[in-house]
Amino acid sequence: MRENFSKGAMLLAQALIAGIIVYSVIAAVLKVSGRTKSLKNGNWFLHYLFTVYLIFVGIVTGMFSFDAWGIHGAHNYNLIPFTDEDFSYIVLNFLLFLPMGVFLPLVQSREKRSLKKTMLIIFLLSLFIETIQFFFVGRLADIDDLLANTLGGMIGYIIYKTAASLTERFRNGKTAGMGTYSLVISAITLFFGFTFPPMICYGDMILARFGIPIWSGNQNGIISLDGLHYSLYLYLGLSVLGLATAIKYSDDLGSKSGKYVSLVSVLYFVVKIILNLIQTYL
Repeated sequence: MRENFSKGAMLLAQALIAGIIVYSVIAAVLKVSGRTKSLKNGNWFLHYLFTVYLIFVGIVTGMFSFDAWGIHGAHNYNLIPFTDEDFSYIVLNFLLFLPMGVFLPLVQSREKRSLKKTMLIIFLLSLFIETIQFFFVGRLADIDDLLANTLGGMIGYIIYKTAASLTERFRNGKTAGMGTYSLVISAITLFFGFTFPPMICYGDMILARFGIPIWSGNQNGIISLDGLHYSLYLYLGLSVLGLATAIKYSDDLGSKSGKYVSLVSVLYFVVKIILNLIQTYL
């Protein structure tokens, strides 16, 4: 299970980078066509995250592995639920579609938000993925995946409704905006920048794959763990951006929580940089 989460973190990092490219193209098309409503009031960041999430789902399920597509591969399927199934894969499929139940109502207009419509979209999307996997990708089309995905989406929608009710009760007239996303910026930065033995993190792994220098002692793209840890300064910069956003848009919903998380993130990376400097020069 731990290996699956580690691999998932790497794929998420790839999706974050691909999402910048894809959403930049979408935003350019919207601006040219004059449909800029979704780019205002912080909605652009929500739609970017949704784009990243859809790309991540596509990568995980093999939808974007076009080199593996074919019609002459194995066509495997399972129509009997919960037989000879590794429970960890059911959990992972559940977790994979849980955010879908949160994102769909957020990106839809208020009058279109309902559990019935959300569940129908999630079910059809999951069914579409399983169908493509069966006919073209050569992976197992499994009823367990369909059930786990749909259940995950339903729980995600329940989480959204619960959070929306609590937010409406305690928002005190505040509305979502840029300050709301300061929490997201710092949380993502902490996730990818948090180091574990031996002084490496998920963000470093993905940067290294693109040939970006991580340590001053790197040779031929190999992470050496010697010298200055360059990427710490990138993570610190993103944390400062989150903190500055929370301070500038302090009247937005959730900006106070974003400020505290951003501050923790800033302090964490400042300490890591100081320790790295001491290790390098003393």
